[in-house]
Amino acid sequence: MKRALGVAAALAMAVPGPALAKGLTERLQVFPSHPRVGRPVTLQLRPYELGSPAFLGQDFAWRVTAHLPGRHPHRITLVRQTRDPYVWSGRIRFRSPGRWKISVEGNQASVMKFDVPVRRGRPSVWERLERPFIAQTVPFGSRCPTASPDPRGSLSRIGFVGTAWGPGPIYPAGLGNDAPVLRYSYPPAPETGWGDWGGNKINWLRDLAYPGPVLIRGLRLDGPDELRFNDGRLPSLSMRQKGRSNPSYTRVRIPGCYA
Repeated sequence: MKRALGVAAALAMAVPGPALAKGLTERLQVFPSHPRVGRPVTLQLRPYELGSPAFLGQDFAWRVTAHLPGRHPHRITLVRQTRDPYVWSGRIRFRSPGRWKISVEGNQASVMKFDVPVRRGRPSVWERLERPFIAQTVPFGSRCPTASPDPRGSLSRIGFVGTAWGPGPIYPAGLGNDAPVLRYSYPPAPETGWGDWGGNKINWLRDLAYPGPVLIRGLRLDGPDELRFNDGRLPSLSMRQKGRSNPSYTRVRIPGCYA
């Protein structure tokens, strides 16, 4: 079966009234995912109701704690973001190495447990690039605000062919010239070894005017599903750009609006 997903850009949107928080599920992300002792860490929490982003009142009572086994728990305060009121965020510094346990609870929300491995030392350049997502949530069923072509010109400007989607300096080639849509077949062929993760090829192209490191990541904006990369039954959540051209696979399990 042929499916497709859109690649999103920034957008402005209207905000609906708050949900009643019935049968909520949550997705918690930690940035960076492997923190260092004493370094600031950001948590982002995205609640969902029936698989759609849930807009909750600012006074919604989350209870988030972090602790090492056998130690006193630390309370983490979550605040609803002004820029994207579907997202809640908080900060913490882990004071000791080890496998910390994060617990998330809320009124009529499912209880979620999350392990965070914390170690000593200075963060690598890749850990410093693993910053919180800033892409705006898209209410389920709304139009996906897909990226526009770079006003500076097509990919021929950097020695390739096709539409340069987005502002650069990294461009996804293989999405088509009319709209940034990834088309893929599902379920994947058994010989791929991909399990229940579909996907298709994208060649990530670098504008050599930017020589620095690039970490490619993504998420679904209108639901809780993940965006992953390359081969395997459980693909990687991120990919490091290698050189000028990086042919790879972008992997999804369900159509939607991704960034």
